[in-house]
Amino acid sequence: DDSQPGSLRIAIVNALGSVKANAESVVDCLVNELDRAGDELRNKIEQSLLELGRTSFSGLKNAISSPKIKTRISAIKLLGDIGREYKLQWIPELLPMLNDEENEVRDAVRSELSKANQEEAQVIVNTLGSPIERIQDGVMRVLVALDSKAVPALARALNGTNADVQKKAALTLNRIDNGSSDAINDLLKAHKSDNPLIIAAAESSLSKTKSLDESKLIELLKDPEEDHRFDAARILIQAHEAAPESAWKYISNIISNKKAEKNLREDAINLTERYFDYKSGGRMALDAIIHLVKEKDTDPKLRVAGIQSLIFIGRKDRYNDDISTLISEALIQVAQNDEEDPNIRVLAVQAIGRIQRANETVIDGLTKIVRDNPVDSSLTKMAREVLLYTVQ
Repeated sequence: DDSQPGSLRIAIVNALGSVKANAESVVDCLVNELDRAGDELRNKIEQSLLELGRTSFSGLKNAISSPKIKTRISAIKLLGDIGREYKLQWIPELLPMLNDEENEVRDAVRSELSKANQEEAQVIVNTLGSPIERIQDGVMRVLVALDSKAVPALARALNGTNADVQKKAALTLNRIDNGSSDAINDLLKAHKSDNPLIIAAAESSLSKTKSLDESKLIELLKDPEEDHRFDAARILIQAHEAAPESAWKYISNIISNKKAEKNLREDAINLTERYFDYKSGGRMALDAIIHLVKEKDTDPKLRVAGIQSLIFIGRKDRYNDDISTLISEALIQVAQNDEEDPNIRVLAVQAIGRIQRANETVIDGLTKIVRDNPVDSSLTKMAREVLLYTVQ
């Protein structure tokens, strides 16, 4: 009853927590109250539900679908605590919540799952084959957090029959620093695989070091399977401050290859955006993105992805005149092209403004756009706005 004083409601909750008879009704009452409770009352409800133990479990399974974020988070934490204490099947209840729309809820799920023991890690590994990308990503992050506790289950997955799970297990193993003596037999078995990616992952884990077997992964760049080549390049670039030039060359070729799958080209663009370093071979991939953005016959969505990537790299390196100026000058060429898609031209000008690095060539180009185009056009308005901001 919301009309009751807070102290009275808390006293009632405390009393309910000690009631064992008709416990299921008490649980339902407490779970329903979670949606309306303030922080102090919520803490008391959580304590009461913990005291009711396994009886609370079923009611909490329903609470994770509450429209209230705080209720979902409370239910997630309680399911984890009660599930671990009473050895209940708590992990299958939480795994779908990795696809929750709210970051705060997904963080709570990952935090709980990261408390799993070595045996429970197997249940989490089995979810690597989920068709939902957000769940796949969340599971991989949890397994990395579990560290050596996840290695035995991941090693068994390498020897499984599900190709997608094998690949995800291999990628996850390469992100875990510590090996596990419990997994040696499975890792040695995986090392005899015909799949070079699995071999590289097994070797990396067996070595129990932070370094990957670079030679195996470089060799994998020549594999006939495109997915294997891309994964090898991704691992090399993610794991090394100065990734081998061969990895960046492969990524550059993917970006430039019009026959490559669109999703793969977009992944290569995103990889460059995230790990670009002008001191490494990333400059090749940057040049490939610039070339892609300039090509009018390239898929518009890819060009937009390319421009967004250039903004990120340009802002990241805007104190490096060579890189940010190179990007801004490429974008002004696109913006000045009268034969270009009008939307792409506007995006190019907007990108220049966000990078905040306009030299004389870029300023002259923006001035020409303002002078030569209708005063009320989106392109002119954007160019004028960027000019005003730049001149200041």
